[in-house]
Amino acid sequence: MNTITVLLNTVQRWMRHSSVQTTQNYADLLNSDVGEQVGKAFIQFIL
Repeated sequence: MNTITVLLNTVQRWMRHSSVQTTQNYADLLNSDVGEQVGKAFIQFIL
């Protein structure tokens, strides 16, 4: 659990979010079906 917290804080600083909740919202989105669909579309776009 501490590793996840450190990782989220690192991502928060990298993305320049003022709130860790914003970073958590994006993380939750990436773990959802929408995140999977976006990932597939992104891969299609790159290839």
